[in-house]
Amino acid sequence: MNDQIIEIAEGINQNLEIYISYRNTWDRIKVGVDQFKIGFIRQNLPIDVQKDFGLVRFSLTSNAIQYTEQLLNEILNTGDDHHISVVSNLCEILLATDNHIKNDHFQGALALLWIFESFDLIIETTENQKDLDFQDMLIRCSAILRLGHKTLKNELSVLEDRRVHDKENSDNIILGLAYIYYHLWSNKNEPFTVNEKFPLEFPNSDNTLSLNYALESYRRFDHDRNISWTLQNEMSRLYAMNICIYYTTESGSNERFENIKELLNLFQHERTHKSKFWHSRYTDTIARYYHRKYIQGNRKQPEFLRLAVDYSREAYQSATIMKTELMDYFARLVDVSSTYPQET
Repeated sequence: MNDQIIEIAEGINQNLEIYISYRNTWDRIKVGVDQFKIGFIRQNLPIDVQKDFGLVRFSLTSNAIQYTEQLLNEILNTGDDHHISVVSNLCEILLATDNHIKNDHFQGALALLWIFESFDLIIETTENQKDLDFQDMLIRCSAILRLGHKTLKNELSVLEDRRVHDKENSDNIILGLAYIYYHLWSNKNEPFTVNEKFPLEFPNSDNTLSLNYALESYRRFDHDRNISWTLQNEMSRLYAMNICIYYTTESGSNERFENIKELLNLFQHERTHKSKFWHSRYTDTIARYYHRKYIQGNRKQPEFLRLAVDYSREAYQSATIMKTELMDYFARLVDVSSTYPQET
């Protein structure tokens, strides 16, 4: 009799723990959904989660992308009653212990948490998961860094090992590593367009690793483009080109910066020919390039500053989402143009 009572009590406690975990996760996802909807202002256009939210850096599977877009559109285009089923769906996937439930839907659920900026929940959900896909590991690392952490524990060693041994996905892993190392650097240092101080590079420093991986990633995707062209490859190639220029502008040495002029010209060619994967943030990258070009030339060529202001204005005016950061940078550039002497 006592054994039966103990067994029943243990069952109740176990179910209570499951309920508490589920309810806690449910509440936190709902908060993320509500905050996202409040801050989300865009034109009535289809959402491309890879382009609009920069998810191309994680190299999600096509099924994960489809799942993420499906749930995000449901959240944005349905009433609160339907949100309950969406949030419940996410909870079940994130808390599932069955391996067959994970993979694409688990990856898509993590991507949604990233969009909702629920970084702490990403970290908790992936904390004790074994054999995470490289995409899940990249999202986990990125969430840790977005919370301001300046180091990663074992995650980087896992990704570096997969970069070497996972030949099928090494291009995508290198693309993600470039992003990770840049943000490791920027968590400890201010980017150039913030403080206008020229960065230094050292062997194996985070910014050097980031810049080397960014360039290697672009070269690989550009090479693959000439062998077997795919939409995903083209999107990754353009993203890799963007981070090569952006990371070099913000964290690269003067010598490295001077060496990206040809790449910048190719990048502007993509903009001129209206690549379907072009994004307002890419235009912002060009603005930042000319900002540094102006400062690095001892402020003696005002045409570079004018180009920076013009490209920055275009970037924030063409943005359909996430305009605040672009608008803030444009305002700072306008201040620069009114403060610094523009010698001829």
